[in-house]
Amino acid sequence: MADESNPWQGVALVPEQPRASQPPVERRSPLDERTLNQAEVLAGLRGDKSEHAVRFKDLENLKREVAKEVAGVGKYGDTGSGRTGSVGEQIAAQFAAIDTESKALLKDYNKLFDQAMEGIETLGEEVDGQFQTFQTELDGNSTAISSLIVSVDGVKAQYGIRINNNGHISGFGLLSRLINGQPVSDFIINDATFRIVNSSGQGNFTPFAVYPTGRYVNGAYIPAGVHAQDLYVTRANIGDAQIDTAKIGDLAVDTLKVAGNAITAPSYSKRTSELVGNGSRQYVLAGAIDIPPRTEGDVLITASLAQGYVGGTPTWGFNISTQYGTVIERWDMTAVNDYPTITAVTSRYNSSYNPLTLVVVLEWKAGSSALRLGAGTTLCLIGRWK
Repeated sequence: MADESNPWQGVALVPEQPRASQPPVERRSPLDERTLNQAEVLAGLRGDKSEHAVRFKDLENLKREVAKEVAGVGKYGDTGSGRTGSVGEQIAAQFAAIDTESKALLKDYNKLFDQAMEGIETLGEEVDGQFQTFQTELDGNSTAISSLIVSVDGVKAQYGIRINNNGHISGFGLLSRLINGQPVSDFIINDATFRIVNSSGQGNFTPFAVYPTGRYVNGAYIPAGVHAQDLYVTRANIGDAQIDTAKIGDLAVDTLKVAGNAITAPSYSKRTSELVGNGSRQYVLAGAIDIPPRTEGDVLITASLAQGYVGGTPTWGFNISTQYGTVIERWDMTAVNDYPTITAVTSRYNSSYNPLTLVVVLEWKAGSSALRLGAGTTLCLIGRWK
């Protein structure tokens, strides 16, 4: 009679055959493929003239893809799509593409101004708009300001102001055109500092400014870049950051590198063997901590003695010292505790321009072998810099 509790009884099982291994298929990520295509177009390797125009709509999509890639960067730089590299490298590569396309965009923008100077009708077959220039000259100096408001062939429109101050060109404008049948618009600021200033009610205040080139202002050098006094950001991807003061509620760090105890980590040491009292002073533990250059520091010293005794009332004592002398000591004590704790503070000013290593040594003495110091004895140093 068949065993009804086993439904597989009498059924022949065919062993599974191992699958033949297949070589992995190498494919570019969408980001790599898009970047390669853009690079070939910009280099003139393929495509017609219209493809060489700056496509900021595509660029915005590309930036969103980069943001997704950067958000997926793991502990060891793995983006989750087979690509590796630091956030800084990815951002640098992206801005290289942005700079290349920005130069092409600015070239197109200025080209309309240059053509309009010869005659606004030269801009296309169907043109409607106006071009004006106001200019003055005196003592060999010359400044001119031009405005262009124009619609061209139903596919391109531009509004802009351009200033020529003795050969230095600056200006701003809005340019919109059709690229591959899609409207694309860009606001351009050419070689001019852009800033937002509040001068009403609360005094002059510039929360935001962009300097395309470095310059001196009232004796202070302002480097090229984006400058903000109060910046509120939900999320940021930063390749390299230099920060004087930061208040961080929740910090996750893969690798922490701190110079000169700028962040003070405690110095901790633990004894791994037992000491037996013999009537003499014996070395127990040592610890060290660095005091930054030109800094006064307080060092909190805490020693926990794993002390035990087998009988009688043996005497004992201790000494804590640095290379500059004794910090605290007690000898010939008769009270015996199983785990006495010693706490002391020593202060030291480092007048040099190099870190100062403060060495702390703990010694112990017991009147007889009836008193012993166990392997769990610890010495901890914590620094506070003023």
